[in-house]
Amino acid sequence: MAIVMSNFGLVSEDFASDRRDSLLDVVILALGTLINLTEWNETARQLILKTPSGSTTFLNRLLQLFKDGWDKTSEADSVVQTHSNVAFGYLSVLLSTVSLDDEARLHLRNSLDGRSVDRVLATVDEFLHYHRKVEKELQDGQGEHEPVTGFTCRLQSIVDRIKQAEGIC
Repeated sequence: MAIVMSNFGLVSEDFASDRRDSLLDVVILALGTLINLTEWNETARQLILKTPSGSTTFLNRLLQLFKDGWDKTSEADSVVQTHSNVAFGYLSVLLSTVSLDDEARLHLRNSLDGRSVDRVLATVDEFLHYHRKVEKELQDGQGEHEPVTGFTCRLQSIVDRIKQAEGIC
């Protein structure tokens, strides 16, 4: 969690290309690990929800990163901002896996004037759209790539579970 918190904002900085790419890789690896843990483990979701981080919780800090990144995603007019959007997509996926927990989802719903769940799901839907497009290009070029397909199917299942729990069809 510390890796995400300390490096997430740096992926949008205009560093030398190698340093920026390295930071992006580290942030995405950390987010991916947290995504896997929270997808499969209720205790991991509860830890993010309830563990103090300074004067707040890890979930509140993740939500603040999400809020800060929300406006920036539509402004991607450079490579640096596009890299930042990739990290933002993974952050959205993490928030969705954490919100598999009812209490965490309620907390999300009460953030951003009740629009957090909608915004997270919209961002994850966009992330899924991008990954399906890449998946199709890979399949067209070289045959099937099962690991990519598995990821998009799992992520769609998470989105569907959250929508069902929220009464969104």
